[in-house]
Amino acid sequence: MIRLLIAACVLLLPGFRQQPPKRMLPPENLPANRALIHPWIAKILSSDLDGARTIIKRRIATNNPRLLPLVQHMATFTPRQVIFVHGRGYVQCVAKAAIPSPEGKGYCWLVYGQPPDSALVEQRVKYFDDSLRSTMREFYHRFAESGDETPRLAGQFVREDFLTVRESGFNSEDSIVGWETSTMLYHSSNGDAVFIKPNGATAWRVLETDQTIPLAATFGEFIEEYVAFRHTDDYFDSWSWRAFRERHMR
Repeated sequence: MIRLLIAACVLLLPGFRQQPPKRMLPPENLPANRALIHPWIAKILSSDLDGARTIIKRRIATNNPRLLPLVQHMATFTPRQVIFVHGRGYVQCVAKAAIPSPEGKGYCWLVYGQPPDSALVEQRVKYFDDSLRSTMREFYHRFAESGDETPRLAGQFVREDFLTVRESGFNSEDSIVGWETSTMLYHSSNGDAVFIKPNGATAWRVLETDQTIPLAATFGEFIEEYVAFRHTDDYFDSWSWRAFRERHMR
């Protein structure tokens, strides 16, 4: 009962329910050993809202035309709170949805994961064609683990464990023809996933129906599709993406 009363009081604090907020909220699950906090997350923790926004913009800044639409859109989000999950830091951000759904919240949520280890990024980019490696290097340094509202529970661009389609599970060989060795780019909260080929072509793997659905022919086109969808207040998965395309991209 006491915990419920405390939670209710916190919800009534000025700025807690306001979206986007006018100030950063207190961090959640802050590690007892502060020395284990990643330096980039530590900078966010020691900053006010405007300072946190500046730190994020500096990290994601780019002149790469393939990534610029994503950077420009994500820069419109307001940082809200630092959340720790299993010791890793995430910055939760929010923006008003440009395309709210009838049953939605009216707000878009976004999390940034702490910057990935450079060695892990270098190992990952070896998978891609030479012409795409510099773009993917920039992408992973900026957006690994970024995604929907709740770290590790909602969808995100995977940071490690880049499973192939074959390793991720399937019922019919026919459903994965041409995509067998493509690797996971984004994992959705409902179990769907976006897989990517070395040349940047992407497709959805739909868990429920065992389908592979082409998404974009190039990585640049995928970014455009993803940014368009991120104007909604829905979670990014194959079902919501298809519904969005039917309503807004015919």
